[in-house]
Amino acid sequence: MKFAQVQGLSKQKFKRRTGMSHQAYYVIVNEIKEQEKKKKPGRPCTLSIENQVLMTIQQGARISTLFSDWS
Repeated sequence: MKFAQVQGLSKQKFKRRTGMSHQAYYVIVNEIKEQEKKKKPGRPCTLSIENQVLMTIQQGARISTLFSDWS
């Protein structure tokens, strides 16, 4: 799911989908944008920072559910 699709969700649905609140998500995105300003130039990313963070969060949620079955 892309950021444009998730952005319109209610607070409860966003938290259920990502595991975090809108506010926490935007704190992470803003922090990464600050770090990107300091980065050396190179090949530009094809995904926006918002989509990169969303993809990372969703992948982390999938991995944690896989490991919970191993206990």
